[in-house]
Order: sequence, then structure tokens, then C-alpha cells
Amino acid sequence: MFRLAKPLILAGFAGVLALLAGLLLFDTPLEYALECDRAAGRCTFTQKLVSKTRTGSAAIASLRQAEIRVATPRRGRPRISVWILGTGGPFFVADYASREQAGADAGGIDRFLHDPTLPMLSVRREEAKTYRAAWIFLAVSAAVLASLGVAFFSRRRGLSRAVC
Repeated sequence: MFRLAKPLILAGFAGVLALLAGLLLFDTPLEYALECDRAAGRCTFTQKLVSKTRTGSAAIASLRQAEIRVATPRRGRPRISVWILGTGGPFFVADYASREQAGADAGGIDRFLHDPTLPMLSVRREEAKTYRAAWIFLAVSAAVLASLGVAFFSRRRGLSRAVC
């Protein structure tokens, strides 16, 4: 029975690591950017991921104000993000580690939207440190999984054999 459990345990851990690697590759942003140019009359929202870049834009005239949203999950840290409200729905700007950081950027966005004399706005949030830390954790976990596999499947030679 335990002979079948070993490969299943390793496969389960490997599956979880593969899922985490997939999330890091395809769904975790490296950088958020908001670029607004009053002369062009548009704001461009960008999320850079490892595998692709998501972009969207909105007319400055259609944007009203920035809003901080805090989503509280059942467990873990709350997700703090900045959105811009306007016609065509709310527009996502970025996720933040603290409400203070989000408030600073939301204030800058509001100043730009309500002061027509400001020609440009640039808001950038880089998540490279968090991303690197996640990959380091994933690499360490893979090494632990490999050593667990070696421990599970190495054949131990009997040291205490009866000598006649």
C-alpha cells in the first residue's frame, strides 16, 4: 500500500508546483502602468506579464475619479487596488501592498483628472521583487521535492545482516 502512496504523494506535490509555475508565468503581473496624455486625450492601462502584455485605453473626458478598493478574502492579506471610475465601467490601475501607497497614487490620479493644466500622468508599479521571491520559493520547493523523491525511491542496503 505504501509502495503506491509514494508516487502519488510526489505527483501531488509536483502538480501543485506546476500549477504555481503556470500562475507565475501566465497570470502574475510584473508591472502595472497608467499613462495619460492630455494632448492625445487618452489614458492607457498596461499590465506586463512574462508571457504577454495586456493593454486598454479610455478617453480622459470619460474618467471621473480614482477609487481604492479593498477585497478581503477569507484568509490571507486583503487585496488593495486602485480603480478609475468613468463611463464604460471602472478601469483597473494596479494592486498595492498597502493602503498608503494606493492612496498616494489615487490622489495623483484625481489631481490629474481634475486639473486640466496638468499635461501628463504616469503611474508605474513594479512587482519584480515579489516575482523573484516567488520563483526562489518555487525553486527551493522543487529541490525539496527532488530530495523527497530520492529519499522515497533510493534503495537502502541492509546494514544489519545476520552473520552465520
